[in-house]
Amino acid sequence: MVVSPDLLTLLAGTGVGAFMLGYAMHLLVRPAAVAAPPTEQLEGPRAARQNGPDFDAWKGRKLVHELQETNTELTNLLTLLPGLTRRITETMSRREIAPLLADMTIRLCIPPPERVLVFYMARNGEELVLSGQQGYAEETLPLGLRVPVHVGRLGFCLRRGLPMDERDFRRESHVRGYEDTPLPFGIDVAAPIVHNREPLGIIVAEGLPSESRIYKRMLAVSANLGAIAIANADFVSQIRRLADTDPLTGLYNKRYLFQELEAQVARAEQSGRPLSVFMFDIDHFKHFNDRNGHQAGDQALRITAEIVLQRIRDGDTAARYGGEEFVVILPDTPKEGAYAFAEAVREAIEACSYPHGENQPLGRVTISGGVATWGEDGRTGAELIEAADARLYRGKKAGRNRVSH
Repeated sequence: MVVSPDLLTLLAGTGVGAFMLGYAMHLLVRPAAVAAPPTEQLEGPRAARQNGPDFDAWKGRKLVHELQETNTELTNLLTLLPGLTRRITETMSRREIAPLLADMTIRLCIPPPERVLVFYMARNGEELVLSGQQGYAEETLPLGLRVPVHVGRLGFCLRRGLPMDERDFRRESHVRGYEDTPLPFGIDVAAPIVHNREPLGIIVAEGLPSESRIYKRMLAVSANLGAIAIANADFVSQIRRLADTDPLTGLYNKRYLFQELEAQVARAEQSGRPLSVFMFDIDHFKHFNDRNGHQAGDQALRITAEIVLQRIRDGDTAARYGGEEFVVILPDTPKEGAYAFAEAVREAIEACSYPHGENQPLGRVTISGGVATWGEDGRTGAELIEAADARLYRGKKAGRNRVSH
């Protein structure tokens, strides 16, 4: 009698499971006299193994073990899954989901694997980025570690799109063959995180106490829940991004600017680290619109935004303040550093060949700006904006195409 693990999972929670357990016990105590006679096709030791009381007893013990294992697995799953599902589906950040997936996998597996790694697919689609893990010291396997997406068992599992364990890897390696590229971690079981046929990442477990199929099933549960959570977080992030973004330039809007500025001011107050703001607008922009049309003006705004985006760091915030005015929040930046950044932006805009730029009063598109620093020029977001704005107009009065600080 052959019973698949998936069927066992279903049967364990029904009355059929009790029947199967009873049948297994019946096999264990079945007298030799009623054992099925050997078939003509089986001969020698193989026939002795597969026919007769010893084989029936072994088959019964195996079935009992599978049922006990499945019952333990199902009980643990039903106990933990509601709480774990709630935790992970309520998480709206990709960064927070990865460690939750690692923790979920550890807790769902009985006995637990020694180490679990969660990788996300990089934006380039060619690498996997370690985003969550349990069992490794940070210095041994740091978050952010990147590995090629096509190497060894990782790539093989992702290409198949199915959870795989050691037996699967051995079998498929023999049948299909793949290059098992050395990696700084082992892979005993892996499950791809896939949503709408798009690979989002992969969960890896190593250091398994046994070769039980439980591990592959539990990693599949974690991967499926992770796919839903990641897709949900991405959707929420997209909605938030749309709500926080200026549709013309792709920069943040004024509402988000003040929200982020107040958060950075609070951080500066707690840490004592520097914080600066750079505010600027395009010189003679009304003249540009009147002479060249509003579509050309919109194009000039998009070009300016792109120049700014190319120069900001991770953690900086660039926003369209309104009209032709822009603001950049520069955390961990003293006034001298903010002024150097502002000058680099000003010079890049001056050197850029804007369409119709030659029609401007200065012969090209230019900006005027001002820099303000927390503590020196104000202690609230509004005060910093006011100070930077005052310096912007000081630059305009001094002849435009300059930054005041």
